[in-house]
Amino acid sequence: MPAFVLRLLRARDAEEARRAMLAAALFFSVICGYLVAKPVRNALFLNKRRFDDQPAFYLLTAVVMFAVGIGVNLAAARWRPRQLVAGGFVGFALVFVSFGAWLAAGLPYGAEAFLVWVSVYNLLAVYFFWALANDRFTPEQGTRLYGPIGAGGVLGSIVGSYLAGLLARPLGSENLVFVVAGFQVLCLALVLRLTEEAAPPAGSSTPASSSLAAGTEGLRAIARSDFLQKIFGIVLLVTFVGTILEFRFSEIVQAEITGKDDKTRFFGLYFGLQNVLAFLFQVLAVAPLAGRWGPAPGLLALVAMQGVAALGLGGVLPTGGAGALPLAQALLLPCGALFYSLHQSSRELLYTPLSREEKYKAKVFADTFGFRLGDAVASVAQLANRFLLAEAALRPAALALLTLPLIAARGWLSVRASRRYRELAAKGAEFKVNQ
Repeated sequence: MPAFVLRLLRARDAEEARRAMLAAALFFSVICGYLVAKPVRNALFLNKRRFDDQPAFYLLTAVVMFAVGIGVNLAAARWRPRQLVAGGFVGFALVFVSFGAWLAAGLPYGAEAFLVWVSVYNLLAVYFFWALANDRFTPEQGTRLYGPIGAGGVLGSIVGSYLAGLLARPLGSENLVFVVAGFQVLCLALVLRLTEEAAPPAGSSTPASSSLAAGTEGLRAIARSDFLQKIFGIVLLVTFVGTILEFRFSEIVQAEITGKDDKTRFFGLYFGLQNVLAFLFQVLAVAPLAGRWGPAPGLLALVAMQGVAALGLGGVLPTGGAGALPLAQALLLPCGALFYSLHQSSRELLYTPLSREEKYKAKVFADTFGFRLGDAVASVAQLANRFLLAEAALRPAALALLTLPLIAARGWLSVRASRRYRELAAKGAEFKVNQ
């Protein structure tokens, strides 16, 4: 392994560098596939329905995500990590092929079902990746390697976004779904390569005594752990605020851009620019900040930026008109960039001192269900505002302004969780890596 590669990856030996490169390639493939699907999801939905129809489908997604979390816990109780993650990507490929046929045939409710599926898929795919990464790297390795590994994911988001933008018109939005299915096959190959030498964890093949107990084991682990509760709270609040701001952004996009493929192209290029910025954050800031101060700077950076965005979107911008869209992009681009770089890598560091059980079972509820629960609560607020308050209803701009106290609460949780992480990492709390 050339010395410059070891320095670039911040790896201490060739084997560590090899695993880091495989993990970075896997994260690249996961996020590249998702960022091809995301603009298609947004464009198909907004071409068929109004932006304020989104909350009802986010509620449905939260219900589906809870059921999926139970299913993942059941699978984790019976399958080795390699089988669990590889089986997940096989399933993803099959579902995307099915959706490609559904959408191409123009059958009813395709756009709505695809919105729900992609909103479930993206969290599951990222969960599978990070559960595997947190299992393969120690807390100390994470502070060095998660910067370069995360950069692989950000590069994937750049490539995926621009791929969607460039191919939307020549292929058509619906046919891009088959491209996403191909990325799932690539992810499967990389998962098998990354885990080929891993020994099965002790007791991994022992069946759970009760299917109900096994399915909710992750939830019970969160209920027992103050630290996991803080992580769950961070995920819930960051998603709630992000979803309220997304509703505001969707209102502006729908007012200014017409045409299905034009929306796909806009979202593809927008997410691409967002992820160029995320790549710079990931490469330049994650490892130096995490290595010196742990997860706190990455978590708090997004707190500050969302606060600025909430003020701007809530108190400055008109619903539409000249200049509204560029100003909204200027406020939300850094939020998305921080979320997918500093914030995500820092939040994943919080899991590295925990046991394998917590990484594979509690994490799916904390990260995926917690994420969609934040969407659901934001959706309830939006629906209540729209239907219950009637004439007194607040505009999305006012709802954005009301997120400021929740942003402050997340800042407090981030500080507390970072302190607990340092205590667990210093003690070398339950951790085992099979090499």
